[in-house]
Amino acid sequence: MLTKSARVRRGGSRFAIFISTLLALYAWTHTRLVVKKTPEGEPSSDEESARSLLITVKSTHAGKIVSPPKGPFCQPRSLRSGDHTGLDSEFYTKYQSSVLHSRKPFAIDKGFFMTVEKYYSDKNLWLDAGAGTCGTMKAISDAGHSVFGVELSDVCRTECSSLARQGKVFSTGLNEIPFPDRYFDLVWSSEVFEHIPIELINQSVAEVVRVAKRDLFLSIAMKRSGFDPDPPAKPRIHLSVLPQSWWDATFALYGCRVNTELRGVLLQARYSKATFFPYICHEAPVVKAECNPAVARYADCYASNSGDNSKCLHEKQTYLELCTP
Repeated sequence: MLTKSARVRRGGSRFAIFISTLLALYAWTHTRLVVKKTPEGEPSSDEESARSLLITVKSTHAGKIVSPPKGPFCQPRSLRSGDHTGLDSEFYTKYQSSVLHSRKPFAIDKGFFMTVEKYYSDKNLWLDAGAGTCGTMKAISDAGHSVFGVELSDVCRTECSSLARQGKVFSTGLNEIPFPDRYFDLVWSSEVFEHIPIELINQSVAEVVRVAKRDLFLSIAMKRSGFDPDPPAKPRIHLSVLPQSWWDATFALYGCRVNTELRGVLLQARYSKATFFPYICHEAPVVKAECNPAVARYADCYASNSGDNSKCLHEKQTYLELCTP
């Protein structure tokens, strides 16, 4: 008969093996995103294509979606089309079901959900962009708001299944949100953007801005996951750990300015391990056009150096100089 300590060790070992297996799957998935080099060291056409996506893009869905989707919509579009993000879906489905289902949503666990909800109490219709296990969606609904969600994992196989059956949450990436332009009073996204491959960030930013009437609220991780290796190895979980100033400059290129009032309130509250990105969007461009290539060069440097921000100090100084409103 196993002692209690032996059972704990065995349970911990099984959990470690499970995480290692998921990471192996995730690493295999992202081999399709690795930049290729020609024998002479010149960028391949795949690399040039990926770098072109770092420049600000217009949402491919702008003006094309006239009504909200009809649910349930479980299997992600990208999986049906064979896109690489479809493979990510399987990883996140297993991760949501086996790891995160027993944890509180980040915003609730860290305590800032109530502060943010109170600030946006007059916003009726919310989108949870990257709904996870749908715990935050339920809290938003309990607070009296109407809410839809999008989530990369298969929502019919996770804690989201009941909301999926109601047509409230849909399996899709943030780079293709199936809702009309300016549909939501508030777009909420907590600890999601750091998971997005860098070449999909601009399309994802374009989409969350497109479906927001005006207001966005995001929290984004500022460091690698505990499951990620240290630089110079490439990250596996938090793929895009970029400075707060870089995110602000990127959203500014899409016509969003920082909601300094709300950011100030949250900074004063000193919530641990959380960095906040409240924006007011659909206003005139708030930065110069020269900001665009500077932001892209920083992202390119970050990707080329396996996510090591310390290698990109010159590029950071350049975009800070060019992107200041």
